[in-house]
Amino acid sequence: MAGRFHHSNCVWLSDLGRFGCAVVLGRTDAEFIECVIAQFDVAVVVVSDAPALTILRRSRAAGHRHRVLIVRAAETNLPLRASVADAVFCYLGSMVSTSHIAERMTTALEECHRVVHDDGRLFTSWAQGSVFRRALTLVLDGWRTLRKRAPTSRGSIQVSFAVSTMISRAGFTSRRLYYVRPSLADPREYLPACRRALLAATHGALRRGLVQIGAHRLLFPERFMVAGKRHRE
Repeated sequence: MAGRFHHSNCVWLSDLGRFGCAVVLGRTDAEFIECVIAQFDVAVVVVSDAPALTILRRSRAAGHRHRVLIVRAAETNLPLRASVADAVFCYLGSMVSTSHIAERMTTALEECHRVVHDDGRLFTSWAQGSVFRRALTLVLDGWRTLRKRAPTSRGSIQVSFAVSTMISRAGFTSRRLYYVRPSLADPREYLPACRRALLAATHGALRRGLVQIGAHRLLFPERFMVAGKRHRE
């Protein structure tokens, strides 16, 4: 889907069959919520702090007020019944700045698994912090670009490498990883995390060399994953 609804293009990376209810965690920007509403009948937006709650209530489009339910709650304790959602959009980057990052992410993903119905989908995203990537950026893009990048905490470096494992342990299956360009805030491209696709989308001898040797994770910090909940027989 082109134009202003490109934020919801990720839905078409899955074989989701129902578009009734979507639960949104970690995203409070009105543009993203509007994109979700363009795909689903109802959006339940979970907000953990009062300022974000106020912003969302003020920014809801008048024509969609009856289709957006805003709930103040922690991502680790969702006030929703089991198997209520067709899809859950979870931005893990919103939890990186908190203490006990790994525990918080694990519990949040378990809650996502609880509220999504059988054959539902989890759409999750995060930024891959890495001291190695910062060093590589110094070589590829120069000191001026590096200085403009926000510093990354040690906690986010450790946790982001384990996200896929956390999603698996929460009970999700069929995980598919994509790299997002140019950024999660402006997701124009979703590149499958496989060598063939990345070589076709990567330019420059050094960058292509890193892809060839399997070090492409250093080049793409913005991650997106689609995971399914196995249908119960």
